[in-house]
Amino acid sequence: MERWVDKVALVTGASSGIGRAIVEELVRKGMRVVAMARRIDKIKAYAEELKHHPGKLHPLQCDLTKKDQVMHAMQWIEKNMGNIDVLVNNAGVDTHTSFLNGTMEDWEKTFDVNILGLVAITTEFLMMKKKQGLMDRGHIFNINDFRCFTRHNTMENRMSAPYMASKWAMRGITDMLRTELKELESKIKVTNICPGMVHTEMTMKAIKEHGCAALEPCDVADSIIVALCTRDTVLIRDMIVCPSRDLY
Repeated sequence: MERWVDKVALVTGASSGIGRAIVEELVRKGMRVVAMARRIDKIKAYAEELKHHPGKLHPLQCDLTKKDQVMHAMQWIEKNMGNIDVLVNNAGVDTHTSFLNGTMEDWEKTFDVNILGLVAITTEFLMMKKKQGLMDRGHIFNINDFRCFTRHNTMENRMSAPYMASKWAMRGITDMLRTELKELESKIKVTNICPGMVHTEMTMKAIKEHGCAALEPCDVADSIIVALCTRDTVLIRDMIVCPSRDLY
């Protein structure tokens, strides 16, 4: 990780769970991390715990569903941090709804955050890189779900229809982004991180009810470190990370 020391990472959905774990690990590795979330009170709270680590944490409020907030946040980053070397698209929601008991608002909320928010922040990231002439370096991580590679959606690991649709869409968007960057002869890497069930606020109820195997958020953070440690000539396109006792 030596080459990433003092580099800048932006992590969305950073207030808790997987996002918090990723922020903490990158700060421990010496990176300057912009931790983005709609509400940053939780980020400010755990920022105190990271003060004595090599890196530095910068909390930043932003609602990814608001285009003006995304633009202002990226302008703040460019002014105060210079650029972004690593983008981690982690923000995501699950409305826990179905076709029969849900509403169109549930679908819109899910796609506004999980897809359109990801597209908005990624677009601004790439525009900044192009403007600064830095299309030859960087890494984008999209935190997806292992179920984007399978239709194995049992009662024990089931998520809602809007959530799963957004994750399948994320896989396609990740592939198209990678293709577009290749056509531009950019060396920015794009990695699709696909964890199995993870202990978070979103999955707590299902894990308790069904007793299914689950990862810890730090396990997903470790996968980011693994990908960042690869040589420039190596790309991990997709990484499926599941509990060792899992039989998916």
